[in-house]
Amino acid sequence: VVPKSSKDEIILKINHQWFIGPREYSSMSRRGYFSMGRGGAVFFWSKKESDFGDGKYYDFNKVAIEIFFRSYAIPPEPRGYAKIEKFEKEGRVLERKTLRKGLDSLRIKGDDGNLSTYTTYVATELKGFDGLPPVVACGPPPINDASTGFFWHYGVYVDIRMHTQHCADWPEIYQEIQRVIQLLKKVEQ
Repeated sequence: VVPKSSKDEIILKINHQWFIGPREYSSMSRRGYFSMGRGGAVFFWSKKESDFGDGKYYDFNKVAIEIFFRSYAIPPEPRGYAKIEKFEKEGRVLERKTLRKGLDSLRIKGDDGNLSTYTTYVATELKGFDGLPPVVACGPPPINDASTGFFWHYGVYVDIRMHTQHCADWPEIYQEIQRVIQLLKKVEQ
């Protein structure tokens, strides 16, 4: 049975669990929204007003922080910072730099023994839903894809996608992701 909601709310069913949240919400940078069709949420992020064009048209892929909820195709353990710790023990972290207070970047040797083309960013002063620092893997141009994922509720995996240009803002973006996700409330039936 689908829970009741108002016109300003959205109902999402994720892994046989119902969640309710606001259809639209204010994010730190722009409005965002939850969507049944998208299976998650999106908010918009940019330090450059020009990225939003004339207000009617903008490059979605450059400004969107996409949040997808799923219960399938979940990457195996270890994930996130636990994977970084594993790589450190194996000697696969070739370079770790502190970019600023609360943000490190890492260059990691891939499974094939070659240097990964992706750079991993760690929000060193934050704790993710797993209690460890949140990480995101950021691809170089022309890939321009950054992604990460983590468990939120039992059986609910959160997959994040964004443009690589936002990786330098990872701690602030992760805090906004946490805030947005916590707008969803589990419906007990």
